[in-house]
Amino acid sequence: MSTAGRGSSKSAGLDLRRAVQVLTTGETGAQQRGSGYRVATDAVLTAAHVVHDASSVRLRFFTDHGQTTELPGKQVWIDPVVDIAVLRIECGPDTSGPLTADVPPVRFARITEVVACEALGFPRFKMRRDPTSVGGGHPMLYRDSHHARGTTTPFADVRQGTLELSLRAPEYDIDRHRSPWEGMSGAVVWSGGCLIGVVSEHHRTDGLGTLAASRVDRWHQLLSPARIRELNELIGLPANAAQLEQLPPPQSKRDRSGGVPGSPGRRARKTNTGQIRPGRGRHSINGFYLVFGVALCVMGVLIYSLYGTGASKPSKSPTATASLNQPTSANSLLSTAFEDDAGAVFLQAYSDIVPCSRTTSSTALQARWKSNGCTTATVGDYLEQSRTTGGSAPIMVSVEVISFPSITDASLAYGYVYGGSYPSTLWCPLNGVGNSPCTEENKINPKTEEGGAFRHVDKYIIWTTSLRTDLSSASNVYNGVVAAGWAGAYACGPIQDRGGSSHLVYWS
Repeated sequence: MSTAGRGSSKSAGLDLRRAVQVLTTGETGAQQRGSGYRVATDAVLTAAHVVHDASSVRLRFFTDHGQTTELPGKQVWIDPVVDIAVLRIECGPDTSGPLTADVPPVRFARITEVVACEALGFPRFKMRRDPTSVGGGHPMLYRDSHHARGTTTPFADVRQGTLELSLRAPEYDIDRHRSPWEGMSGAVVWSGGCLIGVVSEHHRTDGLGTLAASRVDRWHQLLSPARIRELNELIGLPANAAQLEQLPPPQSKRDRSGGVPGSPGRRARKTNTGQIRPGRGRHSINGFYLVFGVALCVMGVLIYSLYGTGASKPSKSPTATASLNQPTSANSLLSTAFEDDAGAVFLQAYSDIVPCSRTTSSTALQARWKSNGCTTATVGDYLEQSRTTGGSAPIMVSVEVISFPSITDASLAYGYVYGGSYPSTLWCPLNGVGNSPCTEENKINPKTEEGGAFRHVDKYIIWTTSLRTDLSSASNVYNGVVAAGWAGAYACGPIQDRGGSSHLVYWS
């Protein structure tokens, strides 16, 4: 196996036709997905942990018009220390499809200051339903491509020896036990048309918008000369670190205030942070938006002091303490009904506006809500109207829409809670079948009887708790409970931000 086109022109960087989704099957039949990039005629570069225990590998390429084709792959080089692997594209007599594309050699580089970067991969949050799939059962699912863009710096994660990628984060994490970035591992990281790393990890403690990548210049430090020579033959990696290109090029370096090289006139933006391997984490916040949010809050105080003092005294109704310019009525933040993907219809049975302190029994969380400016929350619950999910008692979904003065405040509060375990308040109708869970709340086992969801949108955190009104914990019931919790979370909040979940079919 040899590096492609050594005499051809140098690669200009990311090429969609060379992006690869790596599909593996282990000895036990377990399947895993990752990303990769075709760095040579018959070689794909990916992360070692994606393929280390694979018994078979399939490589999925894009063809014209957004279609895909698959070819078998075989692991020919791997190193768990630097977390990279090289796969050979196995093909038969038919060399049509992706193997006919021109494959100029890849340029490798090291970075010496903050630079713009990009990567193309197939993370879990890009899961989509295929509208063209036919036949009985559920529609087929697939992962679409994600073009991640942001910045990276050589000054973070120095001891670990990885690149810290600051990217636009997914808006929410649909499963706190799995990373939304799963499947992005192995994606090649580009800057200035050069390969500078391979996505390797998502540290949950870094937040939703930060990934770690194995950096090219560390490969020369950690691998033996013999192993470097092997990579030189397989993928064209320079034989020594001195031959790596430098980014930004020495002649185009600016002072630190000049912005990101390669992006004239733009300042480097660090977006919401994130992660790829499971763990617990926080949600960091874009520094620009933090300043912007603080400025908005100051302006709001000034406007209120100038024009609000002459207004009549507020009543003692909870709505009087709501933040300015936010919808605070139950009708504006709660749906009257919704339907989940199992076909169960839920109708609103109760609603109210309460102080934020009543949304949780955790004193730490109450203090966090207060420090981020939350004063009120819109709460309510929904009762299942049809028995489509098993069990003899209806599912109840309790909802809390927690309001903050700004997007910044809501993001900071979300980051505090994200990945942790905090109690929410269960809201029930004043009487009837839906009242029983509140009278027996101390008997609920949250691990087997209770589902729920947690998401951040705009200036709100939406928190749901779902359970059977008879506190049933049967396995065939629990799946319906979880689906109902997610459907409820996406059926509530600002009207323009409802929907967007595969669990929610309809809301009104």
